[in-house]
Amino acid sequence: MKKIHILYLFILITVVFLCNPPRPVRADIAPPPPPESGNIQPYSPTQVRMMAEKVLVDVAATTGKTTPYAKVTAVFTMRNLGSQEEQMDVRFPLNLLFPQYQSDIEECPYPQGNFPEISNFTAQVNGEPAAVSTIYKRIAPFDGGAQKEVACWAAFSVAFPPQKDVLIEVSYTAEGYFSWNVTGLVEFPYVMVTGEGWAGTIGVATITLRAPYELNAQTLMGYYPEPATITGREIHWRFVDQEPGSNVGATIVNPAVWDRVNKERQAVERNPQDGEAWGRLGKAYKETIMLNRGFRWDEGGPVLFQFSREAYEKCVTLLPRGADWHFGYGELLWWNAAYSGFGSNVEKRDDLVKAAEQFSLAL
Repeated sequence: MKKIHILYLFILITVVFLCNPPRPVRADIAPPPPPESGNIQPYSPTQVRMMAEKVLVDVAATTGKTTPYAKVTAVFTMRNLGSQEEQMDVRFPLNLLFPQYQSDIEECPYPQGNFPEISNFTAQVNGEPAAVSTIYKRIAPFDGGAQKEVACWAAFSVAFPPQKDVLIEVSYTAEGYFSWNVTGLVEFPYVMVTGEGWAGTIGVATITLRAPYELNAQTLMGYYPEPATITGREIHWRFVDQEPGSNVGATIVNPAVWDRVNKERQAVERNPQDGEAWGRLGKAYKETIMLNRGFRWDEGGPVLFQFSREAYEKCVTLLPRGADWHFGYGELLWWNAAYSGFGSNVEKRDDLVKAAEQFSLAL
């Protein structure tokens, strides 16, 4: 009797959606991101200009539940435009939040998200290792509670002779940010605004993000700013006389999720009658497009949706009594129709009917 009541309730909800098709939802609140990659900063007003910077954000090929992360290396060519040598501590933010979450980038941010700080930071000056110290500060969390000690800055001393180039190289590890509150997509930003304390503009800046797989419409959801050049596994940005008031970044499929997609593709190729493998493949495809409300709306979204649908259809055909797979397939179809996803209104109506059938079979 309980199962019948549940099915009746679902049919009622289906009718409501058919009569009142929902409108797409594209925005939602989100937690603050983890500390993000950024430029080095001077401690005080200076005549030193950043003549060039070359940055590589190399995303690791993670698997399982490992948090996505990138190894970042950045080389800066600095030139003292003044007539006197400047000796200063150069600092790098270890706990910087994206500026929209933080009003003053000169101060250590509140530890809102309890993320680990940027790690494994090292620095070289003109090819020689620099002695790096960590500056800590006791800060109360944004939402209240006891103060905690936060690693705010990495600092190292540099001498800038007048009218001469000084080469600074830094490397560190930074976590990705789970975009849209889901784990199937991850964002890797590089914050250029932290370099605004240097004199003038940034002469030439080249930023490269390298993924562990080929970047295409399926694996790359979006990037900013445009234009950028995409070749193979890399996105390239190049700026000339850039005011350090904008940032760059890209949202890509979580490498661990794409790793599962590739493994399950291989599994169904080896054994096309493996229903469980088809189900896992459908689930992995679904993770690459599923947002907290609706699916990806970019070019790759409908393609991946169809791949997921076909894999689930194959799965439930091979495993007609697989309740979990019927439910997973029903969720895919329901999510598409409920949040005005892909296809015409008639196709989305049919998806709701199909979803009801799948949930009924799961019961």
